Amino acid sequence: MKQDRALVSRPNGAIPEIWFGVTDPGPKTESALSALTAANVEVRSYYPEIAYRYDRCDLGYAKLLDLIDPALPRREYPEVSFAVVGAIAEGLVGIRPDARSRTVETFPRLTQETQWVALGRLPVFENEIEVRHSGRTETRLTNQSGPVLTWRAAFPGAHPFLSIDGKLQRATDGRRRDGATESCVVLRVEPGQRRIVRVP
Repeated sequence: MKQDRALVSRPNGAIPEIWFGVTDPGPKTESALSALTAANVEVRSYYPEIAYRYDRCDLGYAKLLDLIDPALPRREYPEVSFAVVGAIAEGLVGIRPDARSRTVETFPRLTQETQWVALGRLPVFENEIEVRHSGRTETRLTNQSGPVLTWRAAFPGAHPFLSIDGKLQRATDGRRRDGATESCVVLRVEPGQRRIVRVP
């Protein structure tokens, strides 16, 4: 109960507890997500990434648009611009590098308002990559420069098979942080190679 009260009564300038992953799944997390409201611009800069992290794509997109609104007071504050870039790359595009295994994960989090998104010349490890999502059912990854990469291409939902460069392959099902199902495949991307994974 103390934690619930803390979520409601936290100071306007405090970073939400959910940022640190300390809320339990279920009602406490839902309560923390619904509490992402008025705060100073520095704290609000964390909101899109938090929403995307828990696969609340519509909320994440709305909070992201709030941050890039020219009418937002103190929008030029450096924390805002860095947070926007992070929310687009890690949140909207779902890019998550794992240096231990030299694996790059992608997970599309587009909404109805966004048909596609692409990031190019993105530095990851010793590489530069381009990632393009079409909706939440197709991802293209290009290894623009650098050595061989391992790509974990993940999609929302349970799909027995995914199409890799036009050929069906059995997918692995799993659970994301918010408990939602995902399906993924892991593949190599050679230097200069572009690979396409689709939900059939």
